[in-house]
Amino acid sequence: MKLSLRQACASNPATPARRPAVRPRNSRGSEGGFAVLVVLILLVIMASLAIGTTVTLNQLQQELKLVERRQQHRYATMNNTNAPADTKSKTLPQRTGS
Repeated sequence: MKLSLRQACASNPATPARRPAVRPRNSRGSEGGFAVLVVLILLVIMASLAIGTTVTLNQLQQELKLVERRQQHRYATMNNTNAPADTKSKTLPQRTGS
């Protein structure tokens, strides 16, 4: 008894079995999807950099205000310390022609 290794076909046993039609992947479609993914990743990176820059600028602005207040306070105390005790203006006597 001989066994056949061929698959049996329901319609005609003499014809070989057909494979189901498989559509090849469209390479342009996958490239387009990859490009969209790259653009989205770049947009996320740019947005995170913009947010980071905004936060840093706000922190620097607060630091600048603090430094300015300290300098104004220091300048005010220096002016008070160096102010003359007598508020009248003392002038030297005028020299008369010799």
